[in-house]
Amino acid sequence: VPTGKGMCKASGHGSWPYLVPLCLNQCGSLIYYLTLASTDLSLAVPISNSLALVVTLVVGKFLGEDIGGKWAALGMVLTISGITLCIARPCGQPHPETPEPWSREP
Repeated sequence: VPTGKGMCKASGHGSWPYLVPLCLNQCGSLIYYLTLASTDLSLAVPISNSLALVVTLVVGKFLGEDIGGKWAALGMVLTISGITLCIARPCGQPHPETPEPWSREP
């Protein structure tokens, strides 16, 4: 069993093909954490989960993987459309003409 530097070299953890995705992943995690700390939770979680799916499909296509054809493309379009709707009018906010649920107005 290698130890110390030998363990790092034996498993490939010291090479750039391992370090670049690791650094990108850690940067993404930091951005996700900062976004959750400063954004409405009911908006941030659905957007981040949806974008994770879209990014996975786009990167898979870029790397030459079969992502599922037209159905996957349709799913990405619908996902991006849903995210756009959530950003345009944040989820959970009532329509301007709808009274608040706790108001006593008829």
